[in-house]
Amino acid sequence: MNSNSRHVLVAEDDETDRFLIDRANKKAGEPLALAFASNGQEAIDQLEGLRSKPHLHPKIILLDLRMPRKDGLVTLEWIRAQPEFKTVPAIIFSSSSHPQDVARAYALGANAFIVKPGSNDLRAQLIAFLGEWTRFVLPGPLPLEVL
Repeated sequence: MNSNSRHVLVAEDDETDRFLIDRANKKAGEPLALAFASNGQEAIDQLEGLRSKPHLHPKIILLDLRMPRKDGLVTLEWIRAQPEFKTVPAIIFSSSSHPQDVARAYALGANAFIVKPGSNDLRAQLIAFLGEWTRFVLPGPLPLEVL
């Protein structure tokens, strides 16, 4: 399996969370190829740069909910509007568990909503989860209201 098949774009504004995700990834048996964006606009810019390079498209996009410039929901909405990226699994990763945030994320086409764990061990579990997802889960069709 080449590293492109395990490419994950992580849009996270918190430097500590980026560090912990990166550290957990490096300790993983089969590390993912992580690309980081510090806000939603930076994630969009990275995806724009990959638009004509499908072999480099991320296999999963992990979005923090609350970020500067463009938040995770605005970024998710943009992703779902792009033919090249609308079927890439997108996971919202947030400290919020507010029902309205969760409902809005799913309405915009999120594949999962994960509440940020509080410890580094749980972040390592997140990396393991993403690794398994890249290995075994193929993106399915989006709900009709998203297409």
